[in-house]
Amino acid sequence: MTEQFKMDAPATARRLDDMAQGLVGAPLDRPEGPLKVSGTATYANEWQVEGMVHGVMVRAPGNSGRVVLANRDAVAQMPGVLAVIQDPRLLRNPAQGTANQAPIQGPDQAAYLGQLIAVVVAEEFEQARHVAQSLKVELENGEVMPVDPATAAVEPQEAKTLDQGDLDGAMAQAAFSVDVTYTTPSHSSTPMEPHASIASWDGEDLTLRGSYQMLKYNRNELSDALGIHPNRLRILSPYVGGGFGSKLGIAPEAVAAAIAAKEVGRPVSVALHRQQVYEATMRRSETTQRVRLAADAEGRLTGLGHDARVSNLPGESFAEPVLQASHFLYAGANRKMSMDLARVHRLCAGSVRAPGEAVGVTVFEGAMDELADKIGMDPVELRRRNIPEKDPESGKEFAAVSERRSTAGPRHSAGPTAPASRNGARGNG
Repeated sequence: MTEQFKMDAPATARRLDDMAQGLVGAPLDRPEGPLKVSGTATYANEWQVEGMVHGVMVRAPGNSGRVVLANRDAVAQMPGVLAVIQDPRLLRNPAQGTANQAPIQGPDQAAYLGQLIAVVVAEEFEQARHVAQSLKVELENGEVMPVDPATAAVEPQEAKTLDQGDLDGAMAQAAFSVDVTYTTPSHSSTPMEPHASIASWDGEDLTLRGSYQMLKYNRNELSDALGIHPNRLRILSPYVGGGFGSKLGIAPEAVAAAIAAKEVGRPVSVALHRQQVYEATMRRSETTQRVRLAADAEGRLTGLGHDARVSNLPGESFAEPVLQASHFLYAGANRKMSMDLARVHRLCAGSVRAPGEAVGVTVFEGAMDELADKIGMDPVELRRRNIPEKDPESGKEFAAVSERRSTAGPRHSAGPTAPASRNGARGNG
């Protein structure tokens, strides 16, 4: 152990003094890089498994009603068809990241346009695709379900509500203020490798070759969906051709492949085509965000407010965390934040690269630019004047490295680090 880590280290010791330097920003080769760029990395749907057949998912034509496969018996007789499966264990939508359990299941009721409600299995991919396209899906007893978050019922997210001080009073007394509303559209994850899985059974043991990002959780999610013990399940995902959050949780094609492989007694490959990736995996919620900023004559914030409305399917707890950076970016005694979650019958919303910050920070910084313009101040200077020394809501220090007090002298801080902490947090977005 080096001297600065010892309990009796001098008060002036710095932990970084004897550590290797020059690593941050240094070029490093990705271990799988040469395989990926040379085309020799084996992705989820590229494994050549003996006896493998192909499954193609079937989509719902609307967002409400009981699903009926009207010509199921007829298409089951088409060339190469091995099974037309509508199993109650099929997923309504993917699991959220770190869910560690199955998401909502059941293909008998449509919840959104494009929901994957059945899987067709055939000897050849082209045969399965043709049958899936020929299958007539009807929705019985459907209703008009909300898809517009502006008019849908909302659920206030009480845990994400903050009301500190008097923002209305600060706005009324401010030398300069802005009150602006921004909207951002929904975003889709678009990995180069679509969602795909190959499932094969050996007795009661399942091996799934898939494209997933969180295998520890994915195994439990898949086992929960199928009703088997996790110890009987193995997921192989040596390479992931992009995910951006859409492959954090287990998705419909994995469960469909596993169910189909068990039913036909052969390995089954199921790969989503690009339209299905957009329709049935994961999206970033659209947002409506109101930002209020109050500043004194010197450009120091006296109040800030950030209110947001996002959306998700009924039953999903995830709400795009657009407010998370607004809590600590800038000082200001009077603060008010709130979030509403609109329940819409659209594709599931979940984590997409830089959840929250990507749209929340962008909007908040846009409002800061508008405030700088109104004040007539350089926008960088406006931000410099409002860097908080401590967390503006709790009063806690952002980050500091302190050595233990010794008999040699007083406790010594590693120095101011708040700006670095802020930059690091924003850089993640």
